[in-house]
Amino acid sequence: MTVAELREILDQYPDAMPVMVDGYEDGLDDPGKVEVRRTRRVNPKPSERWWSGEYDEQSCSDDSDRFDALVIHGGKRYVEL
Repeated sequence: MTVAELREILDQYPDAMPVMVDGYEDGLDDPGKVEVRRTRRVNPKPSERWWSGEYDEQSCSDDSDRFDALVIHGGKRYVEL
């Protein structure tokens, strides 16, 4: 999903509607930190390893397949104390 595709979806809803993300194990949370991170695709067959994300920030000598992505984190994992 791109930022433009996300905007198109969000434009269909009222500005005051809350946005939620999946909770760590159960339920829903408010979104937390939003940031740009350098990533690459590491799991091209997510059905085989459904518990791991398709993308990761693993370091490698070849940087050609890495790209910047906007990441919206779950709220409770990034609470600022």
